[in-house]
Amino acid sequence: MDSDRLTYMNAIAKKLEATTNFVVQNLPADEVIGLIVAKGATSIIQENSPDFELEKQFVKTIEQNASSFFSDPLKTILGASLIDQTQINFKESVQKSETIEKVKAWLSGVKGAKRLDDAIYLIVDELFTNAIYNALPFFVGLNDGLDRREKVDLTDRKTCKLFVGYNERRLILGCSDSFGSLNIVKLITQLHSTYLKGIAGSIKYGAGGAGVGSRLMFDSCINFYIGVREHEQTTVALGLPIGPNARGIDTSFKNIHLIRSNE
Repeated sequence: MDSDRLTYMNAIAKKLEATTNFVVQNLPADEVIGLIVAKGATSIIQENSPDFELEKQFVKTIEQNASSFFSDPLKTILGASLIDQTQINFKESVQKSETIEKVKAWLSGVKGAKRLDDAIYLIVDELFTNAIYNALPFFVGLNDGLDRREKVDLTDRKTCKLFVGYNERRLILGCSDSFGSLNIVKLITQLHSTYLKGIAGSIKYGAGGAGVGSRLMFDSCINFYIGVREHEQTTVALGLPIGPNARGIDTSFKNIHLIRSNE
């Protein structure tokens, strides 16, 4: 990153209490990722985003008790504004279609969720796939995920669950596994690379997946939460805008939180 761009980022990013948390205004997604890379930021929140006060509260909560995100991510993200939630456990690759359908069926009663069908399908598909095909091999030290054509059964090994919840302005989709093998630095580096190379230039060809799923999820959301308790748990959640003003929200401005816990 050149010095002019870094100077610009220093000017627009205001530190929020801890030195690795920043408040920004209208910072595009590529520059949010660039700020994380350049400054080692762990939370970046947009001052003009929906639920800005909840975003600030989330930062305070995880600073005081990061483990709350792993034990109850929806409550930690949405606080008292949480209206309803559900979770779906899964353990086998063959459960993907039924899991996606369960999520869509539950969301059929949530006003404003229908127009997000494509994004919801993409996100749930990617979260499920990462938990089934990537978490286990990375947990045991492999560099690549499993062949997507393989049948995988995690019974008697680990557990995975999708969780969904919402308030009046935001829908949260997330997934937890009990591997804790996600490398946050590697993920951010990969996201950064997709902005430098473009999505087409970042695609991998092979049975292990295209390698751009996280970028596609990131493009779909306004909030991105990544939490890792090494060797214990990975929790990833994404926020999408719903409610009467949702169509007017520019999803190119992202809030992102990187959570690590040793507890």
